[in-house]
This record gives sequence, structure tokens and C-alpha cells, in this order.
Amino acid sequence: WAGQLDVEQSAKKIAELIEAGANVFRFNFSHGDHKEQGDRMATVRLAEKLARQKVGFLLDTKGPEMRTELFADDAKEYSYVTGERIRVATAQGIQSTRDMIALNVAGALDIYDEVEVGHTILIDDGKLGLKVIEKDIAKREFIVEVENDGIIAKQKGVNIPNTK
Repeated sequence: WAGQLDVEQSAKKIAELIEAGANVFRFNFSHGDHKEQGDRMATVRLAEKLARQKVGFLLDTKGPEMRTELFADDAKEYSYVTGERIRVATAQGIQSTRDMIALNVAGALDIYDEVEVGHTILIDDGKLGLKVIEKDIAKREFIVEVENDGIIAKQKGVNIPNTK
């Protein structure tokens, strides 16, 4: 569902699905807020009444995730060029700057010890690759080399392949 929900029409269509054998409806909590999801569930509940049949809900919740932090200088994005060296901070509660990308790790998990020199940090679905070339134990930061020209914006997803 995208945009404004026509509850009555949607409930009728969902009731048809129930009558055709659908018995579970999945709600993806990676998209939309709790109110939107609640409205969708209420629509399915209305469809249950129309179809005179109960169904189950499958709640697909987001697992732990890492994102780039907000930018300290209100920039909309930062550009990087291949070979450039910057830092990646693992401490929680700090903001990113042009020279230091701060990570927001769900549950404030400490990832520093899991990442090793040679690992790649991928930002925004791999649009920017960063190779860990050194670890700063005192600051719990990574010194990284930019692997490809790229632009990142705030609060983009971060993946670190080959880590726990």
C-alpha cells in the first residue's frame, strides 16, 4: 500500500483474497510508521468481518541495522574520491563530519572488535566502499581508504561483509 488508503475498497479486495484462501497477511515494518501499519491491520480486520473468516498477521520487523549518523554541519551529502583517507567512528551519539563518518548501530552494539584491517565497509547499498587500513584503538575508530568515487547522504545503510 502506498499513499492514502481507501479502507472500504481495500477491505473488499482483501476479503476476496481471504475467500480465495489467503490466511496470513504480512506487514513489513521496514516501511511506514506504526500508525500506518495499525491502519493496514484494521483494514484486514474489516476484511475478516466481510469474509466471515479469521486470518493471521505476520509482522516482519526490522532487525539490527547500522546507518551513517546525521551530519554535524547540516550538509546534505559528502563526496569522496578513490584513494582518499577518512575515519569511521564506532562511538555512539556523535555526528558525522566530512572527514569522519559516524555509525549509528542499533542497540548501541560495539562493532569495533568485529571489524578487522582488510574488511570493507559498504555505505548506501555499496555506493561507497571503504577499505579498513588501520584501527585506532584509543578512539575506537577505523582509518579507511575510499575504494570508489561516491557520494553519501545522512542516515544511509551500512553493511560490513564477513563480520558477525
